Amino acid sequence: MRTIIAIMRRNIGAFLKDRVRLVSTLLMPAFMVFISSFLMRSGTVDVTSPMNYLISGVVLIIVFQGAFNNSTMVLDDIASGFMREIIVAPVSRNSIALGNVLAAGVVSAIQGVLVMVVGMLIGFRTNVTGILILVLLMVLSGIIFSSIALFLSLSAKNQANYQMVSSFALMPVIFLSGAYIPVTLIPGAFKILVYINPLTYLTGAFRFVAMDMYSLPVDELVRQGIAFRIGGITITPAVTWIFVLALGAVFLFLCVSKFRKINLSEIQGLRRLGR
Repeated sequence: MRTIIAIMRRNIGAFLKDRVRLVSTLLMPAFMVFISSFLMRSGTVDVTSPMNYLISGVVLIIVFQGAFNNSTMVLDDIASGFMREIIVAPVSRNSIALGNVLAAGVVSAIQGVLVMVVGMLIGFRTNVTGILILVLLMVLSGIIFSSIALFLSLSAKNQANYQMVSSFALMPVIFLSGAYIPVTLIPGAFKILVYINPLTYLTGAFRFVAMDMYSLPVDELVRQGIAFRIGGITITPAVTWIFVLALGAVFLFLCVSKFRKINLSEIQGLRRLGR
């Protein structure tokens, strides 16, 4: 447990001291919210609380992107030799992996909270209970995304490969999730990509909480792009969270197992060649 806490304190402290990362966390979301807000206020989007709808989606995407970006710190630590110094100490590799996952998850949740605070200044509204639930969901989502990202980064073995794959893969996933443009406005030709995108359902489930939609009937949730009906199957926010938590548990196990077996010298060599 001491190892996990020490790694978390180091990584979270490094993020809070990095002013460039703090500023960049806010700039791009602010720009996307500014551009997308014209669409949400134009009357073409038939949803309740358009700004809540937009900003809640953006917050989740920031947590998603943050988890993938923060997970590259493990590769940096391995490449610099810092990770080797930790591993030679009498500590478990499982604890090291868990510490990095939790740290990346908490940092990405902090990024999401910062964006949500900015969102409150431009129209995002919810109650105290909703804020507390959203923060909890951001932490859970950050840990889940970080587990997936760490597994992929360790599989890629160097930051150059990881960044290339994530750049090509993440952007389509984000824009087809309905975070910036409601899925109801996405052309029919892309709907199949929307429905096979796991982030689509998680975005809807996050909005369900952010917009306090607990009392709405399922048909209304489907109409607003919060729940999804595919054939005779309706995927509600509750079903989404159950699936996401199960998926997160699987990837947490996989990334810890991967880290336990990883060859550090192989990654260091690949990193030097990448330079």
